[in-house]
Amino acid sequence: MWQLRKATVADQATIARLEAALFGAESWGAAGVAAELGNPARGYFVAEDGGEIIGYAGITLFSQADIMTVAVVPQCRRQGIAQALLQALEQEAEAAKVFEVFLEVRSRNEGARGLYEKNGYRAVREIKNYYHSPADTAVVMRKRLRAPLVVGAEVTGKQ
Repeated sequence: MWQLRKATVADQATIARLEAALFGAESWGAAGVAAELGNPARGYFVAEDGGEIIGYAGITLFSQADIMTVAVVPQCRRQGIAQALLQALEQEAEAAKVFEVFLEVRSRNEGARGLYEKNGYRAVREIKNYYHSPADTAVVMRKRLRAPLVVGAEVTGKQ
């Protein structure tokens, strides 16, 4: 049975290998994965089954959050892993007092779009030619976790 845990620097090589297998020419590469895992403004989780990483997800946390990636190996999809990873990322955002989360998803990735829509994400705009291999439009989606705090003329997610 799979379980989630926070990713560590020790997961770097495995995540980089999965990233290349899952995203091909658009993968971040080993250096990109290392930079993500080493960045204190990021939160990363892995899904493991029997000690083997079968999925991972990451988020950037500032006044708003941006989901950087949610990935599950093909043979383990449709088991609730992406759903659990997404919920873990949202919990990180809530703990950081972020009030909204954004993400980009391929317009043709109906499975991922369905997952995000089921979880309250709504399309807010499109970016043509965002993806290159193969070419595709990005759909930018947003979910509001809570109402923003208004302090004077400044809107912030911090309390």
